[in-house]
Amino acid sequence: MNKISKIFFVDPMSYGNLALYDYNLLSNVKNIDFEFFGNKNYAIKSNSFNCNLIYNYSNQFFILKPLSYLVTQIRLFFLIRKFNPKVVHFQWLKLPNFDFWLLKQIKGLKINIIYTAHNVLPHNSGNKYKVIYKKIYDLVDCIIVHSERTKEDLVNNFNLIEEKIRVVPHGILDFNEADEEKVNMHIAKIKGDNILDGKVVFSTLGYLSKYKGIDFIVDSWKANFVNNDSICLIVAGSGNYDKLDELYGNDNAIIINRFLEIEEFVAILRLSNYILLPYREISQSGLLLTALNENKRIIVSNKGGLTDPFVFGEIGYIMNNLTCKELTRLIYKAIEDIEKEPSKEVWEAIEANYDWVKIGCQTKKIYQSFLE
Repeated sequence: MNKISKIFFVDPMSYGNLALYDYNLLSNVKNIDFEFFGNKNYAIKSNSFNCNLIYNYSNQFFILKPLSYLVTQIRLFFLIRKFNPKVVHFQWLKLPNFDFWLLKQIKGLKINIIYTAHNVLPHNSGNKYKVIYKKIYDLVDCIIVHSERTKEDLVNNFNLIEEKIRVVPHGILDFNEADEEKVNMHIAKIKGDNILDGKVVFSTLGYLSKYKGIDFIVDSWKANFVNNDSICLIVAGSGNYDKLDELYGNDNAIIINRFLEIEEFVAILRLSNYILLPYREISQSGLLLTALNENKRIIVSNKGGLTDPFVFGEIGYIMNNLTCKELTRLIYKAIEDIEKEPSKEVWEAIEANYDWVKIGCQTKKIYQSFLE
Protein backbone atom coordinates (compact mmCIF):
# COMPACT_ATOMS: atom_id res chain seq x y z
CA MET A 1 0.00 0.00 0.00
CA ASN A 2 1.29 3.47 -0.86
CA LYS A 3 2.03 5.77 2.03
CA ILE A 4 -0.49 8.54 2.42
CA SER A 5 1.35 11.82 2.83
CA LYS A 6 4.05 13.75 4.60
CA ILE A 7 3.62 14.60 8.27
CA PHE A 8 6.22 16.33 10.44
CA PHE A 9 6.10 14.96 13.98
CA VAL A 10 7.99 17.28 16.35
CA ASP A 11 9.06 16.51 19.92
CA PRO A 12 11.87 18.66 21.38
CA MET A 13 11.75 16.55 24.57
CA SER A 14 12.09 13.09 23.04
CA TYR A 15 14.18 11.39 25.71
CA GLY A 16 13.39 9.02 28.59
CA ASN A 17 9.67 8.28 28.95
CA LEU A 18 8.85 10.82 26.24
CA ALA A 19 11.03 9.00 23.72
CA LEU A 20 9.17 5.78 24.52
CA TYR A 21 5.89 7.57 23.86
CA ASP A 22 7.06 8.83 20.47
CA TYR A 23 8.50 5.47 19.46
CA ASN A 24 5.41 3.46 20.43
CA LEU A 25 2.99 5.91 18.81
CA LEU A 26 4.81 6.33 15.50
CA SER A 27 5.55 2.60 15.23
CA ASN A 28 1.82 1.91 15.37
CA VAL A 29 0.52 4.58 12.98
CA LYS A 30 0.69 2.51 9.81
CA ASN A 31 1.08 3.67 6.21
CA ILE A 32 1.87 7.27 7.08
CA ASP A 33 5.05 8.88 5.77
CA PHE A 34 6.61 10.57 8.82
CA GLU A 35 9.55 12.81 9.36
CA PHE A 36 10.37 12.72 13.08
CA PHE A 37 12.15 15.72 14.58
CA GLY A 38 13.46 14.98 18.04
CA ASN A 39 16.13 15.49 20.66
CA LYS A 40 19.73 14.35 20.26
CA ASN A 41 19.25 12.36 23.49
CA TYR A 42 16.66 10.15 21.78
CA ALA A 43 18.21 6.75 22.48
CA ILE A 44 15.94 4.26 20.69
CA LYS A 45 17.72 2.70 17.74
CA SER A 46 15.19 0.40 16.04
CA ASN A 47 12.89 2.94 14.40
CA SER A 48 10.62 2.33 11.40
CA PHE A 49 10.49 6.07 10.60
CA ASN A 50 12.97 8.75 9.58
CA CYS A 51 14.65 10.40 12.57
CA ASN A 52 16.01 13.95 12.49
CA LEU A 53 17.56 14.61 15.91
CA ILE A 54 17.92 18.37 15.68
CA TYR A 55 17.27 19.55 19.27
CA ASN A 56 20.35 19.89 21.48
CA TYR A 57 19.15 22.45 24.08
CA SER A 58 19.00 19.80 26.83
CA ASN A 59 22.79 19.38 26.60
CA GLN A 60 23.44 23.12 27.01
CA PHE A 61 23.75 25.28 30.13
CA PHE A 62 22.44 28.65 31.30
CA ILE A 63 21.62 31.11 28.48
CA LEU A 64 22.82 28.65 25.82
CA LYS A 65 19.88 26.35 26.60
CA PRO A 66 17.07 28.71 25.42
CA LEU A 67 19.27 30.08 22.63
CA SER A 68 19.85 26.57 21.30
CA TYR A 69 16.12 25.89 21.37
CA LEU A 70 15.30 29.16 19.56
CA VAL A 71 17.86 28.49 16.83
CA THR A 72 16.50 24.98 16.31
CA GLN A 73 12.91 26.19 16.08
CA ILE A 74 13.93 28.66 13.38
CA ARG A 75 15.74 25.87 11.56
CA LEU A 76 12.60 23.75 11.83
CA PHE A 77 10.52 26.53 10.29
CA PHE A 78 12.81 26.71 7.24
CA LEU A 79 12.55 22.94 6.83
CA ILE A 80 8.77 23.18 7.02
CA ARG A 81 8.73 25.96 4.45
CA LYS A 82 11.05 24.01 2.14
CA PHE A 83 9.28 20.62 2.25
CA ASN A 84 5.72 21.88 2.79
CA PRO A 85 4.19 18.99 4.80
CA LYS A 86 0.43 18.86 5.05
CA VAL A 87 0.46 18.48 8.86
CA VAL A 88 2.89 19.43 11.62
CA HIS A 89 2.21 17.63 14.89
CA PHE A 90 3.86 19.15 17.98
CA GLN A 91 4.24 17.23 21.25
CA TRP A 92 5.73 19.83 23.60
CA LEU A 93 6.48 23.55 23.46
CA LYS A 94 9.39 24.69 25.61
CA LEU A 95 9.15 28.49 25.15
CA PRO A 96 5.43 29.11 24.54
CA ASN A 97 5.67 32.83 23.77
CA PHE A 98 8.23 32.28 21.03
CA ASP A 99 6.56 29.04 19.96
CA PHE A 100 3.29 30.89 19.42
CA TRP A 101 5.11 33.14 16.94
CA LEU A 102 6.47 30.02 15.20
CA LEU A 103 3.00 28.46 15.01
CA LYS A 104 1.63 31.65 13.42
CA GLN A 105 4.32 31.49 10.74
CA ILE A 106 3.47 27.85 10.02
CA LYS A 107 -0.23 28.70 9.77
CA GLY A 108 0.73 31.42 7.30
CA LEU A 109 2.01 28.63 5.03
CA LYS A 110 -1.51 27.07 5.04
CA ILE A 111 -0.24 24.02 6.93
CA ASN A 112 -2.41 22.21 9.48
CA ILE A 113 -1.12 22.10 13.05
CA ILE A 114 -1.93 19.40 15.62
CA TYR A 115 -0.83 19.84 19.22
CA THR A 116 -0.86 17.13 21.88
CA ALA A 117 -1.65 18.75 25.23
CA HIS A 118 0.08 16.26 27.52
CA ASN A 119 -0.60 18.83 30.22
CA VAL A 120 -3.04 21.74 29.95
CA LEU A 121 -0.45 24.14 31.39
CA PRO A 122 3.25 23.65 32.30
CA HIS A 123 3.91 22.05 35.68
CA ASN A 124 4.31 24.30 38.73
CA SER A 125 3.36 27.40 36.71
CA GLY A 126 -0.12 28.17 38.09
CA ASN A 127 -1.86 30.49 35.61
CA LYS A 128 1.36 32.21 34.51
CA TYR A 129 1.08 30.84 30.97
CA LYS A 130 -2.68 30.65 30.67
CA VAL A 131 -3.00 33.64 28.32
CA ILE A 132 -0.37 32.44 25.86
CA TYR A 133 -1.69 28.87 25.89
CA LYS A 134 -5.17 30.19 25.22
CA LYS A 135 -3.72 31.81 22.07
CA ILE A 136 -1.96 28.58 21.13
CA TYR A 137 -5.08 26.46 21.63
CA ASP A 138 -7.13 28.91 19.56
CA LEU A 139 -4.56 28.89 16.76
CA VAL A 140 -3.94 25.18 16.21
CA ASP A 141 -6.31 23.07 14.12
CA CYS A 142 -6.61 20.12 16.48
CA ILE A 143 -5.72 19.33 20.09
CA ILE A 144 -5.11 15.76 21.24
CA VAL A 145 -5.55 15.00 24.94
CA HIS A 146 -5.26 11.77 26.90
CA SER A 147 -8.42 11.85 29.03
CA GLU A 148 -12.00 13.12 28.98
CA ARG A 149 -11.24 15.17 32.10
CA THR A 150 -8.51 17.10 30.26
CA LYS A 151 -10.93 17.73 27.39
CA GLU A 152 -13.48 19.13 29.84
CA ASP A 153 -10.78 21.34 31.36
CA LEU A 154 -9.93 22.82 27.95
CA VAL A 155 -13.57 23.39 27.05
CA ASN A 156 -14.51 24.96 30.38
CA ASN A 157 -11.37 26.98 31.16
CA PHE A 158 -10.22 27.97 27.67
CA ASN A 159 -13.61 28.30 25.92
CA LEU A 160 -12.70 25.82 23.21
CA ILE A 161 -15.21 23.97 21.07
CA GLU A 162 -15.41 20.23 21.77
CA GLU A 163 -15.03 19.32 18.09
CA LYS A 164 -11.48 20.69 18.11
CA ILE A 165 -10.36 18.30 20.84
CA ARG A 166 -9.77 14.58 20.29
CA VAL A 167 -9.28 12.14 23.18
CA VAL A 168 -6.63 9.50 22.50
CA PRO A 169 -5.32 7.50 25.48
CA HIS A 170 -1.65 7.54 26.42
CA GLY A 171 -0.37 4.01 25.88
CA ILE A 172 1.32 1.85 28.49
CA LEU A 173 5.07 2.49 28.60
CA ASP A 174 7.15 -0.66 28.27
CA PHE A 175 10.89 -0.28 28.78
CA ASN A 176 11.62 -3.11 26.37
CA GLU A 177 14.96 -1.46 25.59
CA ALA A 178 16.11 -2.06 29.16
CA ASP A 179 18.98 -4.50 29.65
CA GLU A 180 17.49 -7.25 31.84
CA GLU A 181 20.89 -8.24 33.17
CA LYS A 182 21.48 -4.67 34.36
CA VAL A 183 17.97 -4.52 35.84
CA ASN A 184 18.68 -7.65 37.89
CA MET A 185 22.05 -6.23 38.99
CA HIS A 186 20.32 -3.09 40.29
CA ILE A 187 17.70 -5.19 42.09
CA ALA A 188 20.44 -7.23 43.76
CA LYS A 189 22.36 -4.11 44.78
CA ILE A 190 19.33 -2.38 46.29
CA LYS A 191 18.42 -5.56 48.17
CA GLY A 192 22.02 -5.93 49.32
CA ASP A 193 22.15 -2.40 50.67
CA ASN A 194 18.70 -2.51 52.26
CA ILE A 195 16.57 -5.14 54.00
CA LEU A 196 13.46 -5.38 51.81
CA ASP A 197 12.44 -9.04 52.04
CA GLY A 198 9.00 -9.39 53.58
CA LYS A 199 8.40 -5.63 53.58
CA VAL A 200 5.66 -3.70 51.83
CA VAL A 201 7.50 -1.29 49.53
CA PHE A 202 6.05 2.07 48.48
CA SER A 203 7.82 4.24 45.94
CA THR A 204 7.66 7.35 43.81
CA LEU A 205 10.03 7.77 40.89
CA GLY A 206 11.07 10.26 38.23
CA TYR A 207 11.76 13.96 38.39
CA LEU A 208 10.95 15.13 41.93
CA SER A 209 8.84 18.27 41.99
CA LYS A 210 6.20 20.01 44.09
CA TYR A 211 3.38 19.27 41.63
CA LYS A 212 3.91 15.55 42.29
CA GLY A 213 2.96 15.97 45.94
CA ILE A 214 6.33 14.82 47.28
CA ASP A 215 5.71 16.95 50.37
CA PHE A 216 2.57 14.92 51.16
CA ILE A 217 4.63 11.74 50.98
CA VAL A 218 7.44 13.09 53.17
CA ASP A 219 5.10 14.54 55.81
CA SER A 220 2.96 11.42 55.94
CA TRP A 221 5.93 9.08 56.24
CA LYS A 222 7.77 11.20 58.80
CA ALA A 223 4.72 11.55 61.07
CA ASN A 224 3.39 7.99 60.88
CA PHE A 225 5.71 5.37 59.40
CA VAL A 226 9.41 5.98 60.15
CA ASN A 227 9.41 3.45 63.00
CA ASN A 228 7.54 0.75 61.08
CA ASP A 229 10.03 -2.00 60.22
CA SER A 230 7.52 -3.91 58.07
CA ILE A 231 7.40 -1.28 55.31
CA CYS A 232 9.83 0.77 53.23
CA LEU A 233 9.63 3.95 51.13
CA ILE A 234 11.79 4.56 48.05
CA VAL A 235 11.95 8.09 46.62
CA ALA A 236 14.11 8.07 43.51
CA GLY A 237 14.82 10.61 40.80
CA SER A 238 16.53 13.88 40.00
CA GLY A 239 15.44 17.34 41.07
CA ASN A 240 16.45 19.72 43.84
CA TYR A 241 13.78 19.25 46.48
CA ASP A 242 14.91 20.25 49.99
CA LYS A 243 11.92 18.55 51.63
CA LEU A 244 13.65 15.19 51.06
CA ASP A 245 16.26 16.11 53.68
CA GLU A 246 13.66 15.37 56.35
CA LEU A 247 13.76 11.66 55.48
CA TYR A 248 17.51 11.14 55.35
CA GLY A 249 18.76 8.88 58.12
CA ASN A 250 15.51 6.94 58.52
CA ASP A 251 16.06 3.20 58.28
CA ASN A 252 12.88 2.53 56.30
CA ALA A 253 13.26 5.33 53.75
CA ILE A 254 15.61 5.04 50.76
CA ILE A 255 16.40 8.35 49.00
CA ILE A 256 18.12 8.23 45.61
CA ASN A 257 18.17 11.88 44.57
CA ARG A 258 19.76 11.74 41.12
CA PHE A 259 19.01 10.85 37.54
CA LEU A 260 18.04 7.20 37.12
CA GLU A 261 19.14 5.19 34.12
CA ILE A 262 16.38 3.08 32.60
CA GLU A 263 17.53 -0.17 34.21
CA GLU A 264 17.61 1.34 37.70
CA PHE A 265 14.17 2.87 37.20
CA VAL A 266 12.74 -0.51 36.18
CA ALA A 267 14.49 -2.24 39.08
CA ILE A 268 12.92 0.05 41.68
CA LEU A 269 9.54 -0.29 40.01
CA ARG A 270 9.74 -4.09 40.21
CA LEU A 271 10.79 -3.98 43.87
CA SER A 272 7.74 -1.88 44.74
CA ASN A 273 4.32 -3.07 45.86
CA TYR A 274 2.63 0.32 45.50
CA ILE A 275 3.45 3.45 43.49
CA LEU A 276 2.51 6.77 45.09
CA LEU A 277 1.09 9.51 42.83
CA PRO A 278 -0.52 12.18 45.06
CA TYR A 279 -0.18 14.79 42.29
CA ARG A 280 -1.47 18.31 42.77
CA GLU A 281 -2.12 18.75 39.05
CA ILE A 282 -1.62 16.43 36.09
CA SER A 283 -3.24 15.52 32.80
CA GLN A 284 -1.52 12.16 32.43
CA SER A 285 1.50 10.54 34.05
CA GLY A 286 4.27 8.54 32.44
CA LEU A 287 4.99 6.94 35.80
CA LEU A 288 1.38 5.74 35.99
CA LEU A 289 1.57 4.13 32.53
CA THR A 290 4.89 2.48 33.38
CA ALA A 291 3.52 1.17 36.69
CA LEU A 292 0.51 -0.33 34.91
CA ASN A 293 2.83 -2.14 32.52
CA GLU A 294 4.48 -3.81 35.52
CA ASN A 295 1.06 -4.60 37.11
CA LYS A 296 1.83 -2.39 40.11
CA ARG A 297 -0.90 -1.12 42.39
CA ILE A 298 -1.19 2.63 42.80
CA ILE A 299 -2.33 5.33 45.21
CA VAL A 300 -3.39 8.39 43.21
CA SER A 301 -4.98 11.78 43.61
CA ASN A 302 -8.25 12.45 41.79
CA LYS A 303 -6.56 14.44 39.01
CA GLY A 304 -6.45 14.21 35.22
CA GLY A 305 -6.22 10.70 33.85
CA LEU A 306 -4.79 9.12 37.02
CA THR A 307 -8.12 7.54 37.95
CA ASP A 308 -9.03 6.26 34.46
CA PRO A 309 -7.66 2.70 34.91
CA PHE A 310 -9.83 2.19 38.02
CA VAL A 311 -12.76 1.75 35.62
CA PHE A 312 -11.45 -1.76 35.01
CA GLY A 313 -11.05 -2.80 38.64
CA GLU A 314 -9.58 -2.03 42.05
CA ILE A 315 -5.88 -1.57 41.33
CA GLY A 316 -5.19 0.56 44.38
CA TYR A 317 -6.77 3.60 45.98
CA ILE A 318 -7.99 7.07 44.97
CA MET A 319 -7.51 9.94 47.43
CA ASN A 320 -10.85 11.55 48.34
CA ASN A 321 -9.04 14.79 49.08
CA LEU A 322 -5.48 15.96 48.60
CA THR A 323 -4.15 15.97 52.16
CA CYS A 324 -1.43 14.30 54.16
CA LYS A 325 -4.11 12.76 56.39
CA GLU A 326 -5.85 11.13 53.43
CA LEU A 327 -2.60 9.78 52.02
CA THR A 328 -1.73 8.33 55.43
CA ARG A 329 -5.13 6.62 55.63
CA LEU A 330 -4.63 4.97 52.26
CA ILE A 331 -1.08 3.83 53.02
CA TYR A 332 -2.41 2.08 56.13
CA LYS A 333 -5.17 0.58 53.96
CA ALA A 334 -2.62 -0.60 51.39
CA ILE A 335 -0.54 -2.31 54.08
CA GLU A 336 -3.65 -4.05 55.38
CA ASP A 337 -4.69 -5.17 51.87
CA ILE A 338 -1.26 -6.28 50.65
CA GLU A 339 -2.52 -9.81 49.85
CA LYS A 340 -5.54 -8.57 47.85
CA GLU A 341 -4.00 -8.58 44.39
CA PRO A 342 -6.09 -7.47 41.37
CA SER A 343 -7.15 -10.34 39.13
CA LYS A 344 -5.40 -11.27 35.90
CA GLU A 345 -8.55 -10.18 34.01
CA VAL A 346 -8.28 -6.66 35.43
CA TRP A 347 -4.70 -6.24 34.20
CA GLU A 348 -5.62 -7.68 30.80
CA ALA A 349 -8.50 -5.19 30.43
CA ILE A 350 -6.16 -2.31 31.29
CA GLU A 351 -3.58 -3.54 28.79
CA ALA A 352 -6.24 -3.73 26.08
CA ASN A 353 -7.47 -0.19 26.79
CA TYR A 354 -3.98 1.33 26.64
CA ASP A 355 -2.91 -0.77 23.67
CA TRP A 356 -0.61 1.08 21.25
CA VAL A 357 -2.06 -0.60 18.15
CA LYS A 358 -5.50 0.82 18.98
CA ILE A 359 -3.98 4.20 19.86
CA GLY A 360 -2.08 4.22 16.57
CA CYS A 361 -5.31 3.60 14.65
CA GLN A 362 -7.08 6.44 16.48
CA THR A 363 -4.19 8.81 15.75
CA LYS A 364 -4.10 7.78 12.09
CA LYS A 365 -7.80 8.68 11.71
CA ILE A 366 -7.04 12.16 13.02
CA TYR A 367 -4.22 12.54 10.51
CA GLN A 368 -6.39 11.29 7.67
CA SER A 369 -9.07 13.87 8.47
CA PHE A 370 -6.50 16.55 7.56
CA LEU A 371 -5.12 14.73 4.54
CA GLU A 372 -8.37 14.18 2.65
